[in-house]
Amino acid sequence: MGIEPFKSLLVESRQLNRLRLMGDVVRPAELKVAFRRDDQAPQPISLPALNTLSISNYSTPQQLNFTLRLIHAPNLKNLQLTNLNFVLWGSTIDFAPTFEFLGTSTFSSFERLEALELRRVSCHSGAAWDLFCAKLTNLRQINLSYMPTIPAEYTDGFSGYLNSLALPLGGNVVEGEELRCPNLRSLCVSGSSQDTVMGVVQKRLRARCGISRVIYRDNNPPDGIIDDLAKLGVEGRWGFDRDSEAGSDSGLDGN
Repeated sequence: MGIEPFKSLLVESRQLNRLRLMGDVVRPAELKVAFRRDDQAPQPISLPALNTLSISNYSTPQQLNFTLRLIHAPNLKNLQLTNLNFVLWGSTIDFAPTFEFLGTSTFSSFERLEALELRRVSCHSGAAWDLFCAKLTNLRQINLSYMPTIPAEYTDGFSGYLNSLALPLGGNVVEGEELRCPNLRSLCVSGSSQDTVMGVVQKRLRARCGISRVIYRDNNPPDGIIDDLAKLGVEGRWGFDRDSEAGSDSGLDGN
């Protein structure tokens, strides 16, 4: 689709409450032309009724960021990012620029975002991820499934993502300082180790920003994790992961 037809579609859909974008919306040739002109940052289209945004299978962060610049969603509450791990010439495309953009841009009021799902999303920059998380002040539920390693020194791909949720906004542990995502209460993971999950839950409890429910959606859940969570006063569940690591979108779950 061209840039102008896509913008026209958004203008005609101002009362849209759910939007799903699958694959590059803007033709690469038009994107290159747009970046050469002065309209690299186009006027966004306001979608005040948009509640849920689902994005998947983009080839580059440049494509995705340009698309996001066209959308102003001040009341967005649910965001799903899936299959942002395109492999080119044997290397996985890094979507860290998208998380940096989301963490610094005013394209949407993320203070209203309540549910976030990331499934097979590549972000190689802990700093970009931290920027993004710091903006999610109203987030209550996060679902992370089969995330690549962040940063490279972690052996468990979830360590970088989850540990960021157990650190204060300043990045250093200071007593009384507010954590990122201070209202986070529900954590759903697929493919993470028990040590990583338990470590984050314990750190948030000590900071009095505890998680009340952990859903371990995995075909082979770790032994004893439900009992260990119960000892901390945290509800633990597990369930069969129908999608698996190579599966399809799991969908946002607001429960």
